[in-house]
Amino acid sequence: MRAKASLRDFGPIDAPLYLLARFLRRLPGNNSRLLKYTFWSQPIPEARLMPRRASAVAICALESGDPLLAQIPRDPKLVQARLANGDICLGAARNDRLLASMWLATGVYEEDEVRASFDPRPRGRAAWDYDIFILPEERGGLLFARLWEAAYELLRQRGYRWSVSRISSFNLVSSASQARMGAKPVGWGLFLILFNCQLMISSIEPRLHFCLPGRRGPALPIDASAGARGGDP
Repeated sequence: MRAKASLRDFGPIDAPLYLLARFLRRLPGNNSRLLKYTFWSQPIPEARLMPRRASAVAICALESGDPLLAQIPRDPKLVQARLANGDICLGAARNDRLLASMWLATGVYEEDEVRASFDPRPRGRAAWDYDIFILPEERGGLLFARLWEAAYELLRQRGYRWSVSRISSFNLVSSASQARMGAKPVGWGLFLILFNCQLMISSIEPRLHFCLPGRRGPALPIDASAGARGGDP
């Protein structure tokens, strides 16, 4: 893929949506925006993909009170809310310095960009991964792969077979990365927010949803096994 995507790369449907999203971002003061997500299902390998080797980087699940949590570039209240919800934070550190982190939800994930919740199915077999952060100077090496290896191992030990995530349909680089890792698209969701009212159109039930300001958004059950069946999302 070229370093910079052109409108042709988005295709005939996403190209005009991308232009509309850019236009809405530039409107002053009304919080209007358009987001389109593609939901990806990543199969969890049955065995390790990388050999175990000694490393100065330690990767483990961070529990509440761990000082490394304070180094995550997120609102501390958001971090605590995620932990209180039972979500798992994997952290990679060297000499007490956090290098990378990623989050795993083993239940329903409450989205924080739009009003919606995503429920990976089958329950107990599909988890949700989100908010992967890596220090800029640590990108391009093996840390990303090692972080994923640790996530695979943790989920595999708990009986999970898939990990689901959402990626902006306009982020072609991340989408290509997911595909290289063996992930398959299992659906999409389009969210239009105008003056704090939200309209959702999705390939997943309830497919169409509208909510006024202050009201709850839709709950989408996302079938992680759909990618293995090769169905059209």
